[in-house]
Amino acid sequence: SLLDVNSYSRRRRYSVESIKEKLEEILENTPLLTYGNTTANLKITGNDFKAKIIADSFKIIIENLVINSISDSLLTFRLDKDLGKLFVFDNGIGIDKSVKNHLFEAFVTNKPDNDGRGMGLYIVTTLLNEFGATITLD
Repeated sequence: SLLDVNSYSRRRRYSVESIKEKLEEILENTPLLTYGNTTANLKITGNDFKAKIIADSFKIIIENLVINSISDSLLTFRLDKDLGKLFVFDNGIGIDKSVKNHLFEAFVTNKPDNDGRGMGLYIVTTLLNEFGATITLD
């Protein structure tokens, strides 16, 4: 139902938000910064900017990125006001070459022992597309 274009997404409301403020709010209030015995280390850098987003979708996007990065790594959010972009980096184990070209497709996971459903980055991609944003792996 999260991605059902005939129901849930049509009720979403766009708003112009400070990306840094929204990011800080999400990260402060999410229980997802700890996963099992692992805790995410976070850093926000760069210059804030405003963007037209769907706030509920942005929250889901950030939480899925956090979940996909947790492994005792440092997760860095870098805001680039000039480009109007949010870059997300982590210093984790990296992406296995076997999934690199399919990472944003449904049911693809890079987690050890297939720990995960492989839907997180697919959901991120789909939700970003709703408000004209994209995600790429660098």
